Amino acid sequence: MPAQTYRQLRELALSNDIAIEEPIVLSANRRHEDRALVHLEAQFHRRPLLPYGAKTDAVHLYEASNRRAEIEAVAREIIRLVRDEGARYRDIALIIRQTEAYRDLVKTVFFDFGIPYFMDEKEPMHHHPLIELVRAALETVVTRWRYEAVFRAVKTDLLFPTDGDLHMWREAADKLENYVLAYGIKGDKWTNNERWAYRRYQALDGLNVPQTDEERQFEDMLNEWREALAAPLRRLERRLRRAEDGRGFCMALYLFLEELQIPKKLEKMSAQAEADGRLVEARQHEQAWNAVVDLLDQYVEMLGTESLPLAEFVKIIEAGLDRLEFSLVPPAMDQVIVAQLDRSRLIDIKYAFVIGANDGVIPAKVKEDGLMAEVEREQLRELGVALAPGGREQLFYDPFFVYLALVCPSRRLYVTYPLADGEGKALMPSPLIKQLTELFPHAPVHLCGNDPFDAPAEKAEAFVTAPRATQTYLISQLRAWKRNYGIDPLWWDVYNTFIGHRDWKEQVRHAVSALFYTNGATPLKKQWSQRLYGKKIQASVSRMEQFQKCPYAHFASHGLRLKERNVFRLEAPDVGQLFHAAIKQIADRLREQHLDWRELSRPDCERLSAEAVERIAPLIQQQVLSSSHRYEYMKRKLKHVVARTTHVLSEHARASGFVPIGLELSFGPNGDLPPLRFRLPDGTVMELVGRIDRVDKAESSQGVLLRIIDYKSSAKTLDLTEVYYGLALQMLTYLDIVLTYAEQLVGQPALPAGVLYFHIHNPIVQAKQWVDDEVEMAKKLLEPFRMRGLLLADVEAIRLMDGRTEDGQWSLIVPAQLTKSGSIHSRSSVASPSDFAALRQHVRRLFIDIGGQIADGVVSIAPYKLKDKTVRFAPRSHLRRALVAHMPHSTRSRVHTAAKNSVRVLRFQTGLPI
Repeated sequence: MPAQTYRQLRELALSNDIAIEEPIVLSANRRHEDRALVHLEAQFHRRPLLPYGAKTDAVHLYEASNRRAEIEAVAREIIRLVRDEGARYRDIALIIRQTEAYRDLVKTVFFDFGIPYFMDEKEPMHHHPLIELVRAALETVVTRWRYEAVFRAVKTDLLFPTDGDLHMWREAADKLENYVLAYGIKGDKWTNNERWAYRRYQALDGLNVPQTDEERQFEDMLNEWREALAAPLRRLERRLRRAEDGRGFCMALYLFLEELQIPKKLEKMSAQAEADGRLVEARQHEQAWNAVVDLLDQYVEMLGTESLPLAEFVKIIEAGLDRLEFSLVPPAMDQVIVAQLDRSRLIDIKYAFVIGANDGVIPAKVKEDGLMAEVEREQLRELGVALAPGGREQLFYDPFFVYLALVCPSRRLYVTYPLADGEGKALMPSPLIKQLTELFPHAPVHLCGNDPFDAPAEKAEAFVTAPRATQTYLISQLRAWKRNYGIDPLWWDVYNTFIGHRDWKEQVRHAVSALFYTNGATPLKKQWSQRLYGKKIQASVSRMEQFQKCPYAHFASHGLRLKERNVFRLEAPDVGQLFHAAIKQIADRLREQHLDWRELSRPDCERLSAEAVERIAPLIQQQVLSSSHRYEYMKRKLKHVVARTTHVLSEHARASGFVPIGLELSFGPNGDLPPLRFRLPDGTVMELVGRIDRVDKAESSQGVLLRIIDYKSSAKTLDLTEVYYGLALQMLTYLDIVLTYAEQLVGQPALPAGVLYFHIHNPIVQAKQWVDDEVEMAKKLLEPFRMRGLLLADVEAIRLMDGRTEDGQWSLIVPAQLTKSGSIHSRSSVASPSDFAALRQHVRRLFIDIGGQIADGVVSIAPYKLKDKTVRFAPRSHLRRALVAHMPHSTRSRVHTAAKNSVRVLRFQTGLPI
C-alpha cells in the first residue's frame, strides 16, 4: 500500500538520521483524458455522491445473461476498439477478481476471437511434465511400482531416449501399458531379471499351441521397451534405498534427472513451443527446471544432514512441488493484459474492463482462514512483528483496490457483471453498480446475450468480428432460420463471404452441413463388406444375436474388431469359462474311470470339483486366482459352487432317463459335427459354428429323444418373444444342429426333447420354519436348481427327465407339472413337435435374413428395445458414449407377447395349422 510504504520509508530515514526533504504532493490529474473519469477519480470516495450531469462515453456498464456472454461481449468490444478506433491490444486490460471462474473462459473466447492476451498471474507447476515426472518417479519407488505411478512417469515423455522418435515411443508405451494391465505387472515383476512372456491366447484357448514367430518378435520388443523405460527408475530406487540422509536423497534424484538428460529435453521442448508460437509455454520449461533444482538445494541446506525415512522425504518434496508456480513476463509487446484486481498494478492503460462485478466479489467477503485471530495479530503487531494483512486489514484495503481498478484507464472504463454462473445459479450485481449508476446517471447500460437473438439492442454488425467467432454466430443464425425464425439479411452476406473465402469455405460448408445431418449409418459398399467379412462368412450364433440387437454394435465388434483392452481381474466371462471347463474335466475324469454321474457321493463331488478348479485356475486370466489372498478366497468359493453343482447333476442323473452323449460338442469345420450352411441371396456362403455345452439322449416309445442343456452362471429362461425377434437363437440352433445331424451323432433320426438352461450357483436355502425331514431338505436343496427352458409336450418325455416327479407337483428338475390325472399342466413350459418344427424353420429364416444384411453391409444404429431391455455396449467404452450421444429415433421397439401367441405367429408363417 502506498501510505504504508511511505510510512516505513520515513521511519527508516528517521532511525538512520537521514534528512527528509519537503514532500511533493501531485494533486493535478494528468492521467485521464475524459472529464467523466476525472470526476470518477475525485468523487468515488466522497459522500454524498455528486452525479455527473453530462452524457458520457467514458463509462459503460455491461449486464450479461451469464459469464460466457459477458466475456464474449468484452471480446466483441475489444475487436471494435482495435478495428474502428485504432486502439492497440496493449492499451487494453481486463481486471478480474475471480480468476478461477474466468480463466478458462477467457482462454477459450479470446482464442475464438483471435485476441492475443497475457494473464498476469502465477500459474501452478502441477501439470508440467518435469514436476509430474519427479512426483511419479518417487511414488513409483514408495508404492513398489504400482501401475498408475509407473505410467504417469512414462506419459511425461521424459523417460524416452533424447534422439528417439516420439510417435514411435508413445505407441510402444501404449502397447507396454496394455501388457502390464493384462498381466497384472507390479512390484518385483518390474525389477527382477525374469523375462516377460507373451501369448495372444485368451484364457483357455490355444494353450497347447506353440509360440508363433510374431508372438516371439513382440515379446522381444516388449522386453526392450521395459528395459529402456524401467532402467532409470530402477537406478533411482537403488540410490534412494542406499541414501543415508537428505543430501543422499537429493543427490539420487538429481542424478536421475541428469542421466535422463532432462535439461536437453526441456530445451528441445522449449524450442518447439517457440517455433509453434506458444511463447508462454516456451518460457515455462526453463523455469520448471530451475525451480526443481532450487527446491533440492533448499532441502539440502535445511535438512541435508537429517536422516529421514524415504516416505517422509517424498512427502516433503511433494509439498514443495505443490508450492511451485510460474512467474512470467509478457512474452510479446502487443497483448491484452488480464490482471488480478488485488495484486496487479497497471500503467499506460487506455481501456479497462472490470469483469465480474457481482455481490460478494466486489467488495470481497473477508475470509478468516489464518492461524491467528485478530486479537493475536494486534498483540504481535504491538511487539513489532510484521505480519501479512489479516481479515480486518483486507477489509480496509479492498475499497482502495477497487478504486485503483476504476481509475486506471485514461480513456474509457467498462464494468461488467453476469446474472448467472455456469450452472445457471442467479448472481446479484455488486453495490458498485448502483454507486456508478448514481454517479453517472446517463452512462450507457448494455444487455449482452450469447447470440444476436439474446441481445436485440446490439446491431448484427457487432457480432461480425473474427472469422472463428463469427462462424459460430452464423451457424446459430442459420439454425434459427431453418426453424422458420427471421434473421438479419446481413448474415446471408456473411455466409456468402465465408463461402467465397479460400481458407474458410470448407470449414463453413462442413459446419452448415451439420444443420441438415441425420445420424443414420450408410450401408457399406459391397467390396468393403466382402473385405471385412470375407466371401465366406463363418459366424457364431451369438454374433447373429448381436446383429439383431444392434447392427452397428455388430459392425464395431466384428467388422472393425474393436474390443476393450484386457485387465488383470476376474470378470463374469472368466467365471463362466471356469465353470464350463470344470464340469467338462469332471465328466472326462468319470469317463476315464468308467464311472457314472449316478454313482457320485457328496465327498466325491467335493474332491473332483476341488481338483478340477485347482487344475483350471492357473489358466484363467494370467493366474489371477493366485495373485492375492482375496482371489484365493474367491477360488475357494468357486470350488464350493462347482461342488454343489456337481452334486445336483448327480441327483439329476439318478432321477433321469437321459444320459449325456456330448459335452462341449463342437460344430463347424473340423468339429464334432458339421456346421449349418446357408447360401445367401447374393451367393455368399454362411456357416454357423460354435460349441454346445451338453447333449443328452433318451430312448422312448416314439424313438430317440435329444435335449440341449446350456450351463449359465446367471439365471436365464427361454423367452419366445426374444426368439421371434432373433434376440435368443442359441438354444434352438443347437437343437436344430443335433437333430439335423442326428444320424451322425446317434446313428438314427431323433426327436426334440427340449432345451434347458442349468444355473450354476450355490444358493442359500430359505425356509419359513426349521426343516428336520431329510427328504424335505433334499427337495429344498434341489428346488433352486430347477432348469428353465422349453420341453416337448409329451408325458413320457417329461417322466424320462424326472422319474421322481409326483402327479400334482412341480418337477424339481424341469419346468413342468403333471396333474393328478397324469396330463401336462397348462403352466408347464412345453411345445408340441410341430411347434418345435416351426421354431426351427423360423430360426433358419432369421439366419438367412441376418446373413444377407451382413453381406449387404447394413450397419444401422438401431438398437432393439423390448420392454425395459435394450442393447448393452461394452462398459467404459468410448464407442458406447458416442453411440448413446448420437442415438437416432429409429430405435427398434419390440412388442412382448405371450409364449403361446409367439408360437401361433410362427405356425401361421410356416403354414402349419394353428
